[in-house]
Amino acid sequence: MFNYFCIRMKRIKNQIASIIYKLIFVLVKLLPKREGQKHLVLVKTDEIGDFVMFRNYFKYFRTSQKFNKYKITLVANAAWKKLYEEFDKDVFDDVIWLDKNKFKMDLLFRFSILKKIRNLGASYVINCIYSRCTIIDDGIVFILTGAKKVAMIADKNNRLPNEHNWDRLIYTEIIDAGDVTLFDVQRSVNFLNKVIEVGNLPLETKFKIASDDNPITGKYFIMFLGAGNPERRWPVQNFIEIAEYTNKKYGLIPVLCGGPGDDVDAEKIECLYKNRLINLAGKTSLVEMAKKMAFAEFVICVDTGAVHIAAATGVPVIGLYSGKFFQRFAPYPKQINEHFYPVYPDFVDEMIAKKDVRLFDTDIMKNDTIKQIAPTKVFPFVDLICSSKMSN
Repeated sequence: MFNYFCIRMKRIKNQIASIIYKLIFVLVKLLPKREGQKHLVLVKTDEIGDFVMFRNYFKYFRTSQKFNKYKITLVANAAWKKLYEEFDKDVFDDVIWLDKNKFKMDLLFRFSILKKIRNLGASYVINCIYSRCTIIDDGIVFILTGAKKVAMIADKNNRLPNEHNWDRLIYTEIIDAGDVTLFDVQRSVNFLNKVIEVGNLPLETKFKIASDDNPITGKYFIMFLGAGNPERRWPVQNFIEIAEYTNKKYGLIPVLCGGPGDDVDAEKIECLYKNRLINLAGKTSLVEMAKKMAFAEFVICVDTGAVHIAAATGVPVIGLYSGKFFQRFAPYPKQINEHFYPVYPDFVDEMIAKKDVRLFDTDIMKNDTIKQIAPTKVFPFVDLICSSKMSN
């Protein structure tokens, strides 16, 4: 009885918190309206990998005949601020950086930043996100001024069942840019071809990296240990086997990369691996890591933001995938990275061979099956990359 009472109270508390959360958007929406002239506001608050796959198209807003006389402000995720400032800082007139965790947890912060965004005086708003979220990016568009508000048809991943049609109350135009079977960059191109009217845009994600400020001596490959979703983590022992195989056969130095939360796994590898390695996990910024990746022999990484950073540097990439979001994030088109090798669990390979439509059902496909990929399944891709480099 007591447990039931606790569960019930927790549910009521969550419902009240949800109402208060959404009430802030309504309160800001009621603030005096100050719509500007020729002020385009772009909303791009999704994650690092999403930014990397979209960032090369920012420049087309500025150069398009439709918007080249507009002031352009970007509302963006602070998680990729350093990458933007390194590679794209001169594209827009202004950027408002959103700390998404603080936005979700801190009521006063949420109110103040939403008020700041509303006071921009937007005349035209474009949400550049496919997996839109009602309580973040859609909510931001809701409180913005502007006679024209445009988005692409969204998937269901960040929405509750009762939220699927809310965007019809927010946007003046919702564009069909492609379904879940389409590679994300292609969908963005389809969307932008219709929105900014500049003709057929190329498929591209490349970073322009001329040099590494602190180069690593010797030939090396990078193992990125982290995963945005903990279910996608690959076992430490598997990375050790990749390191041993690659070092023994090709003499390459393993370099460990990852975020601050990956230092424990990195230390385990450092203790168990008997040859030379370089541990940079939690010790580099995203920009520094991108520069290290650009001059590596190859990068191995699970399905997370780092795999898209690696692909954008042009380095050969071995991407480890559970099969969830098949075709949306991999395989990569050859126009973007000619040497991108996705590796799936055996059962996913069988589904791909059979063209099983369940591959596109994100409720059926799970993240944690990435652990079923054995290191021996990765070895042939290491051989393919290294033997090709040796022959050149």
